[in-house]
Amino acid sequence: MNQKINTIHMLILDPSSNEAEQTINILRNSGHAVRAQQITSESELETALEQQRWDLFVVRDGLSEPSAEDCLRIVQHYGRDIPFLMTTSNYSIERSLEVLRLGMQDVVPEDNEEYFKLVVERELRAINDRKTRSEASNILKEIEKRNELLLDSSRDAIAYITDGMHIYANNAYMDLFGYDDPDEISCIPVVDLIDSSQQEDFKKYLKAHAKGEDVGELSFSGVKENQEHFDAIMSVTASQYDGEDCTQVYIKLDKDDDAVLAEKLKELSAKDRVTGLYNQDYLLERIDEVKQKIASSNQIYSLIYLELDKFNQFVEE
Repeated sequence: MNQKINTIHMLILDPSSNEAEQTINILRNSGHAVRAQQITSESELETALEQQRWDLFVVRDGLSEPSAEDCLRIVQHYGRDIPFLMTTSNYSIERSLEVLRLGMQDVVPEDNEEYFKLVVERELRAINDRKTRSEASNILKEIEKRNELLLDSSRDAIAYITDGMHIYANNAYMDLFGYDDPDEISCIPVVDLIDSSQQEDFKKYLKAHAKGEDVGELSFSGVKENQEHFDAIMSVTASQYDGEDCTQVYIKLDKDDDAVLAEKLKELSAKDRVTGLYNQDYLLERIDEVKQKIASSNQIYSLIYLELDKFNQFVEE
């Protein structure tokens, strides 16, 4: 992750090249490497924003064509996260409040170099923190996507619930209870999947878990969509799904039903729900098995890939 801005990529709106250079030198003299571009028109600013990312924008107060307000509007239009600072020779609380209301980060007296350096340091830390959070957020989203893919393909029956309702159930969970449509099971309270004689025990089990008690496992009789029953064991843990607090439900088959139902569940999880054909996970598992055989034998194997012509047309018909 990004930890520090080593070189400040800076835009500066100032008609005077000499004064712009003086502003840049304040930062260089305080130990920063600075790469700056002077802006004198709206078109130059638009081009600069399109070409690269910038860490800081310093504008002089009182200018027109473009004004500081014009530049801020353009930066906001492009959706760029750039600290926007104004230097002014007429500093006042009123002007500072006006600038902050417009969306700029701060206004600094032109003759106060120390104040300018401190404000820049603060804004560089702030933008660095935002970049780090953004990178962490992107990594978290990628991990969550991978975890969801793992959950979808897992042969363990797993669901997430909140307020007694399903917010997610993986394929193995739906197969176990005999459901095909995720939207359908999301409308079904979890308690309805428990035999009526054990529903009170289940409610007490969830309430104890919500209080933080160590509830262990719960043996219960599950009810499928076709009203068939099966024996299983449930465990619950506190979790999060899509950024919201919830409860993760993990169900494993009771030993008496394990041999039959687990084999059926294994078969269902290996097939595509729409076509009934073996899915990609099944294919990859079989290829891995063959690869292991090849590694331990002198036999020669070949992989034959067959593809149906006009398959989409065939499915539609």
